[in-house]
Amino acid sequence: MLKMMFNRYIMLGTCRIYNNVEMGERVGKQLIELEPENAMGYVLLSNIYAYASNMHLFENIELQRKERGQFAFALD
Repeated sequence: MLKMMFNRYIMLGTCRIYNNVEMGERVGKQLIELEPENAMGYVLLSNIYAYASNMHLFENIELQRKERGQFAFALD
């Protein structure tokens, strides 16, 4: 199970790199459903939306993350 989750995170990051919003959305929603307590799925999916200039969906995912008490910190 852990290996499958790790593979999904890799796939989600790859979707951001190649700007594949459709697949990233599917994988991101699966991750959020499977691990709602883990902020990484929210952050990666919101990054996909931000890179695709879809700020409405970006803000929606960020709001969901914050409502569930998930915090992410930017590294400078």
